[in-house]
Amino acid sequence: MNEAREFLDLSVSLNNRFDGELKIGVIPTLGPYLLPLILKSLRTDYPNVQWNLFEEPTQTLEQMLADRELDVAFIATAPKQEHLACTDLFFEPFVFASPIELNRVPDSPIEMAEVMQSKLVLLSQEHCLTDQTVALCNLPGLQGQRVASSLEMLRHFVALGEGAALFPVLSVGTPDRFGGLATLHPISEKNIGRQVRLVWRKSDPRTEYIADFGAFIGEKMANSPMKDHLTLLP
Repeated sequence: MNEAREFLDLSVSLNNRFDGELKIGVIPTLGPYLLPLILKSLRTDYPNVQWNLFEEPTQTLEQMLADRELDVAFIATAPKQEHLACTDLFFEPFVFASPIELNRVPDSPIEMAEVMQSKLVLLSQEHCLTDQTVALCNLPGLQGQRVASSLEMLRHFVALGEGAALFPVLSVGTPDRFGGLATLHPISEKNIGRQVRLVWRKSDPRTEYIADFGAFIGEKMANSPMKDHLTLLP
């Protein structure tokens, strides 16, 4: 049945780059912040596509791709399954959010050494952002850490003074999402962040068109005013 489905995909691809339903997966720490920036462009440039969106953690998205429940997915780590192809879309820096009680100067850069010495709140284990934060900050793991189930809950923890946290920059854009109860700080060191990728099955006969779709997203995010969203502006 998988092979029959691929023949159907191939028959469509011979006539259109995309036509009909496209099932897109996206990780929870990215979807609510990226999709509002690109959906209008997607509907304009791909008018014949019926968009079907799914939000799940990375491991679930990869399995859904393997089971043909998705066509493509936006993730922020290299795919672990060998049957998946990927292309880089854009780099998303991390931003340090500090409780207002610590009296840091808003928008002032902070070095990773100071981040590592801070009392941090983390996301729960299913989020790839947790593994990235643990690795960057040289933490032993979640034991003894305050844990939030989502970025929105993580934001509330910081605003309540429970600890500081690293956030992907798209998730902390204007307006102030902390209600004035936290200060935001770019990381002094370069390349502290995550690479957002588009992944799909290598066996998909629409590979050429999917790669073009990824290039389309990457170009959109590289141009003004989109790229301004990837910078912590004062």
